[in-house]
Amino acid sequence: MLTIVGDLGYDINITEKGSSYLVGGSGYHTLVGALAIRKFELEFIACVGKDFECHDIEKLGITTNYILKDANDMTTKFINEYRNGIRKVTINMGASRCLCFESFDDYILNSNIIHFSATDPNKQRNYINFLKGKGYSGKIAVDVFDEYCKQYYFETLEVIDECDIVFMNSDEKKILNFNPKNSNKMCIVKNSEYGAECYFNMRYYNAYEECCQLEVQDTTGAGDVLAGAFLALLDSGIGIEDALNQAVVLATKSVKFLGTNKLLYD
Repeated sequence: MLTIVGDLGYDINITEKGSSYLVGGSGYHTLVGALAIRKFELEFIACVGKDFECHDIEKLGITTNYILKDANDMTTKFINEYRNGIRKVTINMGASRCLCFESFDDYILNSNIIHFSATDPNKQRNYINFLKGKGYSGKIAVDVFDEYCKQYYFETLEVIDECDIVFMNSDEKKILNFNPKNSNKMCIVKNSEYGAECYFNMRYYNAYEECCQLEVQDTTGAGDVLAGAFLALLDSGIGIEDALNQAVVLATKSVKFLGTNKLLYD
């Protein structure tokens, strides 16, 4: 089983082609990537505000048993502004700041992989310490985020040191001065339109999907989709090379939609 722990909120995407207001957050986009691969042995842990409509998750076929609703806070808003190919992110942090320790029951602790999507590394570290205190024996995966890599440089490196699988993009790799070739982790580097690469056990894998003819609508969440798809495939017994190739194809496909959830209905 794969369990995804991450931010769930609303994406406000502002592009040169217009704007959109959609369910989003790194945890949600990662969930969509995993759901596009399989709809079983998959759980999702998040905290939302009093204004969140849980049927947006239920209609995806996912139980909301592990989604906590904070009656005293609002749902987190992620404002993504795209100008000249550059994304500026502003986060109105609401209920996503909360930690959901109570959601980690015995069923969740039997997960083969628990993935912490891109968020504040201090939050990820608290979760990882909690899992280790519970004697969790599965794999721990994390995704990092460029702004937090700058703000919490050492904390991010500490989180990477404590996990088994790490996702980062090429910019985050530079910020952290991280060399995946020298790491004992499974490292997946997301290279935007150039695909992705994976380093593990002294082996190198590369995947690329031709997208020059693709009309890009929205790149928000594409990297998260890749992470969710890759982990779901890996957990299903698919080899690293095939998992990476399929995940890159899915992530590339996601950018032609407004909202990653369109992947589930295309």
